[in-house]
Amino acid sequence: MYNRLKENIKYLKLNRIDTLLDNYLERAVKENLSITECLTYLFEEERKSKADTALIMSTQMAGFPFKKTFEHFDFDFQPSIDKKTIDDLVNKPFLIQEIEALHRERLMLQNRFNAVNDRILKIERHIKKQSNEK
Repeated sequence: MYNRLKENIKYLKLNRIDTLLDNYLERAVKENLSITECLTYLFEEERKSKADTALIMSTQMAGFPFKKTFEHFDFDFQPSIDKKTIDDLVNKPFLIQEIEALHRERLMLQNRFNAVNDRILKIERHIKKQSNEK
């Protein structure tokens, strides 16, 4: 069963999970972690890895001559930009979490909307079918 799991991980190109799996499974057993906790951790790590790779690839594809971060930005050259405000925004990981939470909520609402819409369409078809039978 384990070999099949590893094959599927490789087939799906879940490289970060492949790297972490053995050690993390040992840890999960020792710490008595639930399956949900394990899967959540592994998939979050995979998502982060893919996001990092996508950022690197996008930067390379854009043809930027070098990587520049906020640490390299010359705030003295551009005094209209407030360094403290930028630092505050950069060091607020809750913003990313907030954006992700809003995205999840939007998806949930979209799914509910689709379910209600499907139900309305079924009712309309049922009414139309009944009126055609009369």
